[in-house]
Amino acid sequence: AGMPPKAVKPAVATSSEETAGAAMESAVTKPDTVAARSLSPSRPKSLQVPVKSPVHLSRTLGPASPLHSPTRTSLALPTSMTNGSLPISKFDSSPASNRSTPLAPQESWTTFEKRLYEMSGGLYNPAVVAKKRRIQNAFGGTGVQFEVSGRVSIVAPSMSSRQHYHENLWRCFDAQTWPDKELVVVETYEEKPSSYLQAKAKSDSRIVHVPIKVKPGKDFTVGLKRNMTLHIASGEFVVNFDDDDLYAPGYVQAIVGNMQKRGLVGITLSAWYNYYTGKGVCTFSDPEGWDEWVDDAEELDNILYGYGFSYSHRRQPSLMYPYPNVGFAEDAPFFLKLRSVYGDSKILLWKDVEGLCVHIMHRANTAQVLGSKNVSAADIAALAVTDLKPFQRMIDNDFFRFSPWRPPVRVPALSVEVSADWSEAQEPDVKPRLRASTLDDGTDFEFDSLVNPPTRPRANTFRNEIEAELQVQL
Repeated sequence: AGMPPKAVKPAVATSSEETAGAAMESAVTKPDTVAARSLSPSRPKSLQVPVKSPVHLSRTLGPASPLHSPTRTSLALPTSMTNGSLPISKFDSSPASNRSTPLAPQESWTTFEKRLYEMSGGLYNPAVVAKKRRIQNAFGGTGVQFEVSGRVSIVAPSMSSRQHYHENLWRCFDAQTWPDKELVVVETYEEKPSSYLQAKAKSDSRIVHVPIKVKPGKDFTVGLKRNMTLHIASGEFVVNFDDDDLYAPGYVQAIVGNMQKRGLVGITLSAWYNYYTGKGVCTFSDPEGWDEWVDDAEELDNILYGYGFSYSHRRQPSLMYPYPNVGFAEDAPFFLKLRSVYGDSKILLWKDVEGLCVHIMHRANTAQVLGSKNVSAADIAALAVTDLKPFQRMIDNDFFRFSPWRPPVRVPALSVEVSADWSEAQEPDVKPRLRASTLDDGTDFEFDSLVNPPTRPRANTFRNEIEAELQVQL
């Protein structure tokens, strides 16, 4: 009640990437704010039909063409078909791999959907998975071309060996101040899917959890999983969350708000904060300090545009220029393609000096980053992400233990009473302790070169634990 009407617009899909790319390039040259819009050079405004429903679904009448914009109209649909009010449990959520006779690719599927089906060996069936989308299609087909204007789809590929990160992933999502948001997680597993996400999906209609059972050693590539999340997403904007990184409550608001204001296609962080678990070290990575690590401009681009944990973009372009089907370094080719199609003016490099995101470094990381400078305890207290409980727990658990910063000594209480109605909201804030900490000059603050050898930054961010273990063995 009192909320402005939401518009659901079609995301144009095409079987020809080259012609679609030309059409999309012309579309963003002159961005507009019309909810129902085409990606063609000539984009007539939608013909609004007065209806009483607060939700409208804009649909292209006639065959879609990347170079032609047919007449549009707005049709009313029940609100429950677009706002995710239908419980996820009412949809068919059984793993695709458990189906005895998977459907053959359908003629109505887009080229993108057919590739998802083929590359997954038939385990990802677009017709089945589309039923989980938080916008249902009343016109036949999977409805992949429809999305909710203004909605943000926070997407994350994952796997069963990373289930211990899922609670923090949900906490970062839930903390976001953006009003209309959803969390889309594609998880592959061999034995059991994430019980945490399954429970959340049953109680929270904003959660779309798609578990897919795979055979040992037959997991999907990270690029393929990312493309699956793009297919399931129902929002106009897509924001990547890596399941082991942390994002401040105002992260989506700052990033997507900037995209809307400036008519951008995508944003990625070019400078950010890192936190090394088990070491109590926080660093700030800035490409201006990476000159000695890069040989040419092309290599620097692969670094600047190659960390997918911070990708945010409009969903429509990603359906025509999806991620490559690779398990390593899938990030840079995807975002560099968007830049080549739309130009530098539509893809923004953002220096996160506020600490809206912290890139968590741990044993399983396959992406190495360089810390341009170490961050003091007082500066950590000022980061936006420090408001998050998961990050405060990291600080409390190992920062004061391993770092050279020492908090003021607290006089122990004679007794401690724990209230029966205690909640984590009552946990003490670590920020005052950070601000009052002093540097112990007698503590060695250098990294162990055998544990953290200096390496070139690599254009990959999703941590594949199997590859990490192989690297450690080597």
